[in-house]
Amino acid sequence: MKQIKHNHIALFVVFTLFLASAFMILSTHTPNITGAASGQANVTVINLVQITIINNSIALGALQPGQQNSTNQQFQGLPMPFVVNNSGNVDVNISVYAAQLFTTRSSASNAYMIRCGNASGGGTTAWGANCTNLGGIATITDNSWSQMPLASGLALNYSNLSFQTINQIFFHINVTVPAQEPTGNKTSTVTFTASAAY
Repeated sequence: MKQIKHNHIALFVVFTLFLASAFMILSTHTPNITGAASGQANVTVINLVQITIINNSIALGALQPGQQNSTNQQFQGLPMPFVVNNSGNVDVNISVYAAQLFTTRSSASNAYMIRCGNASGGGTTAWGANCTNLGGIATITDNSWSQMPLASGLALNYSNLSFQTINQIFFHINVTVPAQEPTGNKTSTVTFTASAAY
């Protein structure tokens, strides 16, 4: 029979005590794991009020005094209207105004008109197919032509353009050259301003 020396036994006891004390130290500083945990996540969604004008230039051609032209695409071959997209993430109201087009008309008149309507063409397409004014309080609608506002800060022109469903509308332009208008190229910058519809 092999004899175990006392120094081996002492070394074994010391090593065992060291392991036991290390386990106790670790267990007091290590959190218990139960297999279930909970937490909380927060996120903030930022409102983005943004519109994009797809068709941003309209050329109505060479006209003489008394002649009229428009972007009414219910008749083929006419220029495209302004195409405005709600490219943000909230419904928006839109206000529109323009710089003076004719030198003989310094205020809003029937010589320079605007209307919301459909741009797909064809006589069977209703004017308001993509121009539903959900608020019912705007001055530019699909019901009739309105005089183009020639100053900013006026009343709301179009309300509640959705960012989810009807996110694109068309603004048509109709001009009639005044009888006394001087000859030359006529231009007008049209400004569309969006604000959150709430």
